[in-house]
Amino acid sequence: MENDIKIQSGKDFLRCYPSSFILLINDNIDQAKKQLLNMGLVPAGKEGVEWMTEENMKLPHVVIHNNYIYKREVLLDHLQLKKWELEPGKLLPIAHYSDLLEKYKEEVHRDEQKKKYFGDLCDFERTPQKCWHAVLKDGENLALIPDYVKTPEMCRLAIQTERKWQNGLSTLIKEIPFAEVCLEELKKMPLDKPIEILDKAGYIRPEVMNDEIVDYLVSKVVGQSLNVIPVHLQTKERIEKAVEVSGSFSLLRNVRKDMLTPELYLKAAKHSWKSFCYIPPKNCTPEICLEVAIRFKDAFEPARVPMAVRSGSNIYSLFRTLENATKSSDYTVEQMKDLYNGKPLIVKNVHTDYQVHDNCVITFDKKHKQLLCRPVQKQTKEQVEKPMRKLQKTNMTPQKRKI
Repeated sequence: MENDIKIQSGKDFLRCYPSSFILLINDNIDQAKKQLLNMGLVPAGKEGVEWMTEENMKLPHVVIHNNYIYKREVLLDHLQLKKWELEPGKLLPIAHYSDLLEKYKEEVHRDEQKKKYFGDLCDFERTPQKCWHAVLKDGENLALIPDYVKTPEMCRLAIQTERKWQNGLSTLIKEIPFAEVCLEELKKMPLDKPIEILDKAGYIRPEVMNDEIVDYLVSKVVGQSLNVIPVHLQTKERIEKAVEVSGSFSLLRNVRKDMLTPELYLKAAKHSWKSFCYIPPKNCTPEICLEVAIRFKDAFEPARVPMAVRSGSNIYSLFRTLENATKSSDYTVEQMKDLYNGKPLIVKNVHTDYQVHDNCVITFDKKHKQLLCRPVQKQTKEQVEKPMRKLQKTNMTPQKRKI
């Protein structure tokens, strides 16, 4: 009885290699040993003989996967099997499988010779007709074709050829000098996979990328697309749109330095608490820290504020002082700006060391860096307003007031 093999999918192996198949040897182990040696699927010599024990021969042997040489095994992908009308679960003689491997080796060698021949041609010998046939055979030949010979149709043909063999298109897109073809490929990708879109867009040549591609990446994908957009196409409107979508994550790298203004970082800080955490400390102004402290009260961590802001006399430290004095953080950014610029603020109560004062008017003396407090009612000359301590630290409390 002629020894047969069975091609079937392996569940465990398929978790990592979904296009693979398993080769199972059925009967006649001695004959299978000779065939495996002849096919080059096991090491030759003493090492191979020691490996081919009865226990090992009963194990499934992975021999078909993605056109690579794996432990001296010629591995075929599922498209090549389909070409030979082979499917998982089909029985065929092991000798016939050996013939198929030889046939495959001949085809690979012939393709390599053709590809080598085309690569050895001079530029003036690579006529449009030869280039067209080269791309039809292998889409990767597009890299060997001069740009002045390429056409949008030829580039689309190369993409179709590579997609037919399920090869990656990310590296091929860098050989395409036409923006409309690159944009077509980006639009074919699902929007729920933005990282893959950006990975492919990163291979587009800077001189090929245009306004249409950039606007699509910024508006439809994610704000982090600034990382793959050439600097000469980064406008103020596009950067602001990216910040609106992704916050400061879109400003991590490859962004025009002249566009990184305090106003832009303030807009990024309004996106989320995590966005504020990724702003460089040197760009965290008191206004930004105040905005985050008021907008994200539950998630705010004072330790995230740079020491220069915490220890200085500024609008943020004024907010922390007022918060400590009134035991309340229910203030708006506009109120704090007005108070910092000298406009009075009415509060319900002010806590001193020994007493709580109700219905007070708070003012800030920017010149002397003092927070002043007085009751709302009219006072006599003896009841003169007493200043609080100077703003030296953020955890500042008002001085005791005499009544």
